[in-house]
Amino acid sequence: MDIFNNREIAIGIWFVILILWGLSNPPIKKSMLQVVSAFFNIKIQIPLSLMTIYIGFLVYGLHELGLWTMTQLKNTIMWSGSVAAMSLFRMNDIVNDHSYFRTAIKDSFKIIVVIEFVIAFYTFPFWVEFILMSLLAFLGAVLALSETDKKYVQVERFLTGLFEWFGLALISYAIFKIVSEFETIAQFQTLTDFSLPLILSILFLPFIFFMSIYVNYENAFVKLQILVNDSSLRFYAKRSAIFAFHFRTELLKRWARNLNLSNRESRQDIRDTIREVKASWNREKNPEVVPFKLGWSPYSAREFLIKEGLITSDYHRTVGGSDDWCASSDYFRVGDGLTFNCVTYHIEGNESVTKILKLVMEIYNPEVLNAASDKFCEFSGKLFEKALKEEMPEEIKRNLLNEIEMITNQKGKRVIISKELWPSHRNNGYSVNFIIENFEPEREV
Repeated sequence: MDIFNNREIAIGIWFVILILWGLSNPPIKKSMLQVVSAFFNIKIQIPLSLMTIYIGFLVYGLHELGLWTMTQLKNTIMWSGSVAAMSLFRMNDIVNDHSYFRTAIKDSFKIIVVIEFVIAFYTFPFWVEFILMSLLAFLGAVLALSETDKKYVQVERFLTGLFEWFGLALISYAIFKIVSEFETIAQFQTLTDFSLPLILSILFLPFIFFMSIYVNYENAFVKLQILVNDSSLRFYAKRSAIFAFHFRTELLKRWARNLNLSNRESRQDIRDTIREVKASWNREKNPEVVPFKLGWSPYSAREFLIKEGLITSDYHRTVGGSDDWCASSDYFRVGDGLTFNCVTYHIEGNESVTKILKLVMEIYNPEVLNAASDKFCEFSGKLFEKALKEEMPEEIKRNLLNEIEMITNQKGKRVIISKELWPSHRNNGYSVNFIIENFEPEREV
C-alpha cells in the first residue's frame, strides 16, 4: 500500500487549508491557540503518554509474532490518532456506558468493518477525491444545520437520502473492484492491512478498561475531597473504597453518590456507607419477595417499564440521610428540536419496600402534545398491568387521555391522576402525574 492514498491526501490538503484559514481569522486563531494550549495540559498529556507506551508494547509484541512490519507504520499511526485517541477522549462517556466493552468487541466483527476497509482501500483519482471531499464536507455541514429546525425537514430528508445513495455507490464500486482485482485484495499485505486495526482495537480494550477504572476512582475521590475535610479520614475513605470495590466501579459510583446522603464524620460513618452500598447490591442480586399488601419489591418495580425504555437508576437513600429510598429514570424524550416533552418514571418507599409508583409527563411544548400524551397513556397502562396484574379500567384511561384529575382505589391501592400548571412558564407548560401507591387506611377521610 502506498504511503498515502488519494483520499487521505485530499483530506490532508483540506485540513491544511482550514488550518491556514483559521490562523488568518483572529477570533478563530485565538480559539485554536486555546485548544492547543489545553491539549498540552498535563492531565491530558499523561493519559496520552500512557496510551503511546501501551501501543508501543502492542506493536513490539505483534512484531515479535510476525504480525507487524514497518509497512504497517502509517496504518498504526492513523489508528492511534483516530480510534485510540477518540476512545481516550470519550472516557467520560465510556465510564457511564456499562455495555461499552461488550459492544466494542461485537462491533469489531460486524460486516460494516469489512465494508469500511474495502471502501477506504479503493479510491478514485486525486482530482475526483479532492472534489468529493469538499462537496461531502459542505453537504455534511448543511445536513447538520437542517437537523436543528423542523422547517428544514425536507432538506434533511433529501440530504440523508443523498448520503445513502452515495454510500451505496461507493460499496458498488468497491465490489466491482474486488471482483475485477481479486488477486490484489487477496495478497498477504492487503490482508494484514485489513486485520491490523481489528487486532489493535481488541488489544487496546484492556488499556481502556483500566483507564476507565482510574477515571471512576478519580471522580469519586474528587467528590471525597469536597465532602470530607479531615485529610486522615479522606485517606482512610480512599483506602477503604479501593479494598471494598476494586474493579466494581458501579458500586464505587453508588458509594460516591451516597456520600452526599449520609454522615461522614468518622471512620465508622465511612464503613457504614460502604456496608450500605454492598447490602443494597446484594439485595438487588437476590431480591426478597414483598407481600402485595405491603407494596412492591424495589427491584421488581424498577423493571416494570424497562421494555418501554424507562430504565431507572439504582434504588438508593434520598437526600438528608432519612429512611426514604427512591429510584428515577432519565427523561424519555418525545419530540424533536430544542423544545421537547418528556416522560419519567419514579419509585419511592423505604429500604426494602416500594410504596409509590409514579409516572410524570412534563409538557414544555403544548403545540406537540399528542405524541407525549399517547406515550404517557401507553406507559401508564403498562405500569397499571405490571403493578396490579390487571388491565386498566376504561374510566382511568379516559381521564388520563383528557388529563382529568381523579383519585380511586383499585385492588387495595390508590390510583391518582393529578395535574400541575406552571404559571410562569413561557409556553404555558404543565405536568401530569399518574400515581399508584400502597393503600394506607389512616390517610382516608
